[in-house]
Amino acid sequence: MGRQQIIVIVCFMLYGCQQGMPISEIRSTEMHEPMEHRTESSDCRPEAGSDVARWLEERDRLCRLTMDEQKQKFKQIEEGGDKSTKESRMTRMLLSSCSPDMTPGLLRQALNDVSKIDDLSPDERRLIELVRSFEQSNRILESRNQSLKSDLEETVNGIREIEADIGGMDNGKVAP
Repeated sequence: MGRQQIIVIVCFMLYGCQQGMPISEIRSTEMHEPMEHRTESSDCRPEAGSDVARWLEERDRLCRLTMDEQKQKFKQIEEGGDKSTKESRMTRMLLSSCSPDMTPGLLRQALNDVSKIDDLSPDERRLIELVRSFEQSNRILESRNQSLKSDLEETVNGIREIEADIGGMDNGKVAP
């Protein structure tokens, strides 16, 4: 998915939230329809007390921890008695989503672990899919960055070779 496509999708999502519409209801014809003529006015935020709202609040709390405190929390989960509980798996996923650049493999592993939980609510499954989508997006961007880095190195090496050839010509030597 291209960068422009991602930006458009995010804009549609934000537009729907600002207008108080569910994202699935956003249609191009509704974009220009005044708000008072719309029949749906549901909120994009999870209901207070819902599973997702609770997990998002927990993620917010975890992400406010210092990096050392986050590492300590990871350690507690790893050393804790049962790493296979829903709470520990979800906490680990949320914690690893706070700084994905600092925990690159952990987020992918945590997503695999939470997908094995049997008693997830539909909202929790959607939350996990959202995190998975962003993790995949980050992986794609990393791959593209790596490719660009390789291309840049090839270009720089080519320029160096040209400079060396030009330098040889300046010294009265003709390059083969």
